[in-house]
Amino acid sequence: MFFDDPAQIPELAAKSGFSIFAIKDTVGETVKFPSKNILEVKPDPQTGKITIEKIREIIDFCKVEQKNPFYIIIRNAEKLNEFAENALLKLLEEPAKNYHFVLFTNNTSALLETILSRGDIYILRSQNILEKSVNAPSNDYRAYAKQLITAKPADLLSLAETITKDTKIKKNLRENVLIIIGIAIETLYKSYFKTGNLSFIAKLPNFLTLEENIRKNGHIKLHIVADLC
Repeated sequence: MFFDDPAQIPELAAKSGFSIFAIKDTVGETVKFPSKNILEVKPDPQTGKITIEKIREIIDFCKVEQKNPFYIIIRNAEKLNEFAENALLKLLEEPAKNYHFVLFTNNTSALLETILSRGDIYILRSQNILEKSVNAPSNDYRAYAKQLITAKPADLLSLAETITKDTKIKKNLRENVLIIIGIAIETLYKSYFKTGNLSFIAKLPNFLTLEENIRKNGHIKLHIVADLC
């Protein structure tokens, strides 16, 4: 969803239990919430990362019952390390009553797809974030991602064979296939926000399932066929 003014962010965040705002760091720092019920998390100034210890502090804090809206604000959310993201994901699966989780990021593609799928995503229209091309090691990766998005069920096995036999992909097969899937997921998100066509969103659950299964060491060709049918 698009919004036009950073001043809208507190109001938009109040409508959702979990929201993600795609804005530049300099803009995010200027956003102030009127409520006193706020806990803010920022990257460590020395490491530049948000660690699992910070998320554990949030988990402990969320055990406190809140009678009024309380905002957990994570700035520069793209700086969450892998362990912190996974811990946050578990927290978001069972959100505490009256808690609102707000993530600011200048790079939504740096976040886990499973986190993106759980939040309401807002994009500041004036920054044209959607106009940026999807990050990819090469055009071949983008091409494979688009083919996965548009492939008919009958063509998936052949496409899976082609991808897994590509000499560039085979060098680090699982890692490279995950990159391709990630490109496909980001492409679907951006395509939806640019066009409003729900068919792009309809494809996302299958790709998120595929990404999860490949990450869990599932059989690559089998899951490409089974999960995308």
